[in-house]
Amino acid sequence: MTEPTQAKYYAVGEVERMTATSIQEAVEEFIEDREPDEIPETVEVQGYVPMEISDNVFKSALERLAEDLADEYIDPDWCDSTDLPKSAMPHWEKFTEAIKKDYFVWWCEQHGKPIKVNVADYVEQA
Repeated sequence: MTEPTQAKYYAVGEVERMTATSIQEAVEEFIEDREPDEIPETVEVQGYVPMEISDNVFKSALERLAEDLADEYIDPDWCDSTDLPKSAMPHWEKFTEAIKKDYFVWWCEQHGKPIKVNVADYVEQA
């Protein structure tokens, strides 16, 4: 009954929302709305982790910011550069790190291999 390391959520089959944060909770959610004769002896529990935010998201945002600033504040007859000041880049890096650390990512991806468990072992614990 070893849980995959670093998985944040667990599920048996497809679920509408990832809410179970342990194998125990995943099994309980699975059997919750089933009749006793619909519950198999064993199930496979899959671990999940939130997807990482792609660096491309931040690259696109930074490009868009530079373009918007240029559109609003640069005279195209005088300057055609859309480069942001180099002094801003360390702040941008801190900003992106904070977003990656604290932003709630809804979409999850599988983590590790499914674990086959005996349902009765978890029902008795409930």
